[in-house]
Amino acid sequence: MAGSRTRHTKTQGGASPLSDFEDSDVFLGDTQLKALSARLALEDDAQITAEEVTAALGVGSLDAFHYARGCLKGLVRRTTSEEAFCHSADVAIRASDLGFPKRHIGTALLHDTVEDRSRSLPDIQDQLREVADRFGSEISSDVRAMTNIHGVILKQIELPSDIAFEPGALAAVRDAVLSVRDGLPESCQTEFSREFHQITYLLEDLDRSRSGHRTGIPPEHTVRSDLSLHAYRLFIADMADDARGRYPGPSLHEVPIIVKSLDIIDNLRSSDVSSRSALERILFKAEAFLDGTFYLHRCIAESESTEQTAFVLVYDYLKNNLVEQLVERVKALSLLGERRFERLTRYLSREIVRLEAKYKVHSPVREIARLRDRIREANVDR
Repeated sequence: MAGSRTRHTKTQGGASPLSDFEDSDVFLGDTQLKALSARLALEDDAQITAEEVTAALGVGSLDAFHYARGCLKGLVRRTTSEEAFCHSADVAIRASDLGFPKRHIGTALLHDTVEDRSRSLPDIQDQLREVADRFGSEISSDVRAMTNIHGVILKQIELPSDIAFEPGALAAVRDAVLSVRDGLPESCQTEFSREFHQITYLLEDLDRSRSGHRTGIPPEHTVRSDLSLHAYRLFIADMADDARGRYPGPSLHEVPIIVKSLDIIDNLRSSDVSSRSALERILFKAEAFLDGTFYLHRCIAESESTEQTAFVLVYDYLKNNLVEQLVERVKALSLLGERRFERLTRYLSREIVRLEAKYKVHSPVREIARLRDRIREANVDR
């Protein structure tokens, strides 16, 4: 969890082990929020009472809490080996700590219930219908916006995972995508036609741009790995378009993009400290989100309207958390004192410098504390 800050200082007995570093970001928020997060993470099948849930997440959160916990039961997170629901609960706890209302908290609890259980597009269709029947069409629309349908489509392709960039490879993938589409029930083809069109267009565009210089692509870089990155960018672009265009008028529909910001923050904080591949994956996702939604941030920040301000603050909250978490990992690796982590430390240090410049981040811990207060103030009247 993240919220307020604490400061490590020198003592009369000598320097603190962290005295050479900036403030360290530690969650010092509501006791009930911390207690709920800890019990879920540390106690298998913890018997959480209705009073504990409503005290931490507010009245109206209980049904979504139990539904999401039941849906995700038995699923485990790769990074922490904890129950998958712990992540959903922590995203909801972050939303509650920042003062967001019931709809944001409900979407946070439910945001993984469709994608994490879906092996196919009919699964997604059925589970979205179930969410709509139980929680209403608005929440179902929010959960759909947070479901990476492009990624699920690519998982359906019957191609070797290590298929390399060779002449005809992308055409074969395109044929496989169309085969998946044509094998679906008509209702699925209609509902997910946009995502299929985006992927096939992407493949055609990549095939044109890469023709003639495939030899420059490293042999370990496969078609699947490349497409998964592009598919994630399509997913974020769709989420941003949903925020801007779901309703007529100037208002931004912010629920999915705010919950996604908090989802990325929680993933940043729980990523493996010593695994470069895990860090690269979450860094890519954080940057893809920040870059894919920057135009929304810019338009709102420069607008004279004050109707929607929360996303601007949460966007800045995320970019400061991104840099701060890399700093925390450099601290942790330096305390280990192991030479085998020197290469990773150098990589993280370079990334910190690059991201500070790219996103104009300075003193991230102080900014996180300041932005938390501002977000809570902005949500007082919601």
